[in-house]
Amino acid sequence: MKTLLAIAVGVTMLVSVGIHTIRGEGQIEATSSKVQSSALVQSSKKEKATQTTDIKSFPEYETLAKNVKLANYNPKVLEDSMNKRVILLKDGTGHNRYKSVYIKKESRLKIIDYRSGQIFNDYIKIDANASSAPTQETKSSISDAIVKLPEYKALASKVNLSGYSAQILEDNRGKRILLFKDSNGQKKYKTIYIKQTGFVKIINL
Repeated sequence: MKTLLAIAVGVTMLVSVGIHTIRGEGQIEATSSKVQSSALVQSSKKEKATQTTDIKSFPEYETLAKNVKLANYNPKVLEDSMNKRVILLKDGTGHNRYKSVYIKKESRLKIIDYRSGQIFNDYIKIDANASSAPTQETKSSISDAIVKLPEYKALASKVNLSGYSAQILEDNRGKRILLFKDSNGQKKYKTIYIKQTGFVKIINL
């Protein structure tokens, strides 16, 4: 009887130890799996945080660099199609700070500050080897794209725009508004062009 009792106790202990061992191995495997998964997530986050795009070859780079300290931000191209290119600039903490939208066909660039709004909206010059002939267009800092606009031609027929600069204040489906400043930066004229009718209004400021 004592022999049978001793055998029963021994079997019970062996079963208990086996169950504990299986549980222990399961916990170790689960813990190891969690550690590996966490390491992969951290690695992925680091890769995403350091991933940037070289934008120096883009035609809008020079204008973008004049308006934003690019050294402080990480650029990423969000879209680059036949019509436009959109670049997002993030700060060191990963927050969105600036966005540029370059309309390729028009050579037009918009720069948007996520804090203060739009800070640039104008046509930009692409050809760095443009003729240096002393024409009215090259003496002024007005882009060739604006020179071709009907409202520019209307104003230029009445005013000598040598030394003037031009800025697009608004451009939508209905109308386009340009602001003209003299060589001293003083606001002199504003034009309003109604696209549907072709009507041009010139305002002397």
